[in-house]
Amino acid sequence: MNFRELVSDAAWNGLLHRGQRRRYARAAWLFRQGESPGFVIALTEGIVKITQAAEDGTETPLALRGQGEVLGEIGVLLDKPRSASVKAVSECIGYMLPAHAFWGFIDRNGLTPTVYRRRPAHA
Repeated sequence: MNFRELVSDAAWNGLLHRGQRRRYARAAWLFRQGESPGFVIALTEGIVKITQAAEDGTETPLALRGQGEVLGEIGVLLDKPRSASVKAVSECIGYMLPAHAFWGFIDRNGLTPTVYRRRPAHA
């Protein structure tokens, strides 16, 4: 179940309204492992690949994600550098929200337990 399926239409639309719409070309990086967790992306179109690199440079694919996902929330929640990289598999559209705007949104909408429950084991 993705993030979109866990929230009401009003909450999802409110989240998008707070973000800046961005288009990502196929093969574009949305963000990379190790970067500062300054924002999340609410994906509304397209498919992305999430990967994690080991210290020796070996890249492990973790997941494919599509519309309705919120990307980058782990770094924001933990206030730690990105634990994985996200790359567009197809052309994508997402709404970028600064970390503080995402936190405010989940607090106002009582979504903190929902976001923490969705935290993957690799984070």
